[in-house]
Amino acid sequence: MPAFGGQNQGSHCQPDASFMPFGVHNKKIMYLLFDIGATKTRIAVSDGDRMGEPVIIPTHQNFDEALRVFVSAAQKVLNGARPEKIVGGATGKIARHAPLKKTLEDALSAPVMLENDAALAGLGEAHFGAGRGREIVAYFTISTGVGGARIVRGAIDANAQGFEPGFHIIETATRQTLEDAISGRAVERRFGVKPEAIRDAQLWEELAEKLAVGIHNAVVFWSPDIVILGGSMILGNPAIPLERIHAHLAALPQIFPELPTIEKAALGDSAGLYGALALANR
Repeated sequence: MPAFGGQNQGSHCQPDASFMPFGVHNKKIMYLLFDIGATKTRIAVSDGDRMGEPVIIPTHQNFDEALRVFVSAAQKVLNGARPEKIVGGATGKIARHAPLKKTLEDALSAPVMLENDAALAGLGEAHFGAGRGREIVAYFTISTGVGGARIVRGAIDANAQGFEPGFHIIETATRQTLEDAISGRAVERRFGVKPEAIRDAQLWEELAEKLAVGIHNAVVFWSPDIVILGGSMILGNPAIPLERIHAHLAALPQIFPELPTIEKAALGDSAGLYGALALANR
């Protein structure tokens, strides 16, 4: 399949340079970018080519309080500047909250483009990270929850209601979803401690096997060139080992002649902001 990428892939911002700080007074602010995750929210400004150093704040679970804190932080980041547009992602629960887009537009006096946070992270990886140059990217983030999306030719693939790969069922007897099996929240609920505190190799082996099933299903459904895995359960320490995911995936029945490349995400916690920049520049 022909490669997708190069300088026609949207913004020409480079991953190793895009967070070079710039002040609101020495460069025009075109965009306010944000990424509202399950536990942390990141906000940055951009001139269309570069992004300023992101501000990181906790994500409040109460919608009204989360919105109040976000608007306050955004106003401080803007420092009186007025962006041409505001672009960002939010977790499914927040993104589906009806007043979010209008409330942000009213509070910050700019049009808002809103996407699912995992889909934006996948878009960021497709443009600037591990998926650069690939035509079809399947992206999974395994963190507090499990999310993801399919990116085709540098755009989030057309869909009716979004992508929720974490909620596909992998155990029919118990109706266990992929998120139930491998998310940080699920592991903490099961053992009573944060996943990073667990050093039992057998647990991480079990998680690798479960994730391999999820990836197998994604490959069958989405037929990607590459599967990119991000989130704290993949990029943290300890983490679900990539080599064991490969081993378990190879042991499953194969329908296609070869498996796609499976790689870790390259942009870390900044993937959602990169995706917001890519979307803003389209």
